[in-house]
Amino acid sequence: MGMKWLIDDNGALLGINLGFDYAAEHEWGIRGIAHVFGLDSEACGIDKTRIRKLPRGMETGESMIRVTVPAKPHAYEGLFLVEGRYCKDAVEYLKDWRGQWTKSDGSLLCAWGRFGFGFFDSSAEGKSRADEMYEAFKALDISIENNGRHFALRILSRISEKEKAELLSRDLDAKALKQAALDTGIEAELLKAGRRWFALNPAWTDSKKTSLRFFLNPCEQHLHNYGWFSLEDLQLWVQGKGPIVMASPRVR
Repeated sequence: MGMKWLIDDNGALLGINLGFDYAAEHEWGIRGIAHVFGLDSEACGIDKTRIRKLPRGMETGESMIRVTVPAKPHAYEGLFLVEGRYCKDAVEYLKDWRGQWTKSDGSLLCAWGRFGFGFFDSSAEGKSRADEMYEAFKALDISIENNGRHFALRILSRISEKEKAELLSRDLDAKALKQAALDTGIEAELLKAGRRWFALNPAWTDSKKTSLRFFLNPCEQHLHNYGWFSLEDLQLWVQGKGPIVMASPRVR
């Protein structure tokens, strides 16, 4: 889903979207990748996604490496990072990477998971773009984006100031939302009362951001309803009351 080179209206390379296919490897996030490139999860905006360091050995080609994958009628060339370490036989590793490789309608071939990624292209234009991405990595001119529905590598210096401002505003709003939910103390109250859940996600109820609601996906769903609930509903759940508690529990 969404796998493509990112190109501006003038034909300049902006980066690459490696796509998303609902595999477990994509649901788990990019913890290993974030670590080897020094991403700061506590930062906001572009400071959260920009790389601060290179994987050990990348400067000498011993970590992220340019690889040629034999294929007919044209070989694929591109970049390959495996668990932040040097892989002596990248081609053999690619064959065994649990079928994660997905091909676009064109010449592009991509895969990624928590600890590594790869993208390859069999066209002359794509191979040139892969080289350009490699140089951007070496210059620390890359932003790594993973929002749970795509994994993209962007050339940092080509992200517009408008988009940078939007990213910063979004992250600051997310931080304010998280803090507002924390300030209610409801999570601690629920845990103390023995309530458990798979997800408890806050959201603003209005554009002025003055009050909260929560999406609850509870444990013991034969006893509890899921959905959007107010803070007051959650406080009632602490007491074993309110709309979260099923009036007629389901038979398991």
